[in-house]
Amino acid sequence: TNALRSIRQTAELKNIVATSKQRIIDYYNQNAPGIIQRAKGLISGEQWEEALYELAFIPEECAYFSEALAMMEQVYVEHINHDAQQVLNEAQAIWSSDPNPGYAAERAMSILATIDTSAKCYPQAQALMRKIEARVQNVTDQERKNEQEMERARLKAATAVAQARINACRDVAVAYAKRTVVVNRYYRTWW
Repeated sequence: TNALRSIRQTAELKNIVATSKQRIIDYYNQNAPGIIQRAKGLISGEQWEEALYELAFIPEECAYFSEALAMMEQVYVEHINHDAQQVLNEAQAIWSSDPNPGYAAERAMSILATIDTSAKCYPQAQALMRKIEARVQNVTDQERKNEQEMERARLKAATAVAQARINACRDVAVAYAKRTVVVNRYYRTWW
């Protein structure tokens, strides 16, 4: 008797679950067009997360699931493209404010690195990264050249100072020698 009761309860439970599942599917078959329409409104308001949330509730068994899935993919792509464009704009603004090696270049590069490779503006982000890298390399090369030129100028100046000292020492020695010779001739005449 207990086993028979258990089998009946299991069968009743399966029937309740099947009926509930069918009611949920019927609900979404009836209400999916409204959910999809609400999601379209959210998308136009750039509320992508909320639109994805709404669309994600439509079950696979629903007749509108493929439409909801396609819309979810569209929302995801639009969201990626929108966010990537904002990141690109921010990086461009940072780089434009100070297009030199340093904080601005590092910050712009780190921001650009966050752009999804599937984003529509990814090629533009890559172009900006190459532009920043080239500028940094060019300035670094120019700074290196300037440092080398300054080192040459410093060495030339140091050489000129050393030569001037040598000439001054020679001039002092020549003047001393002339005085000594004169003095020595003077002393010789006394002898």
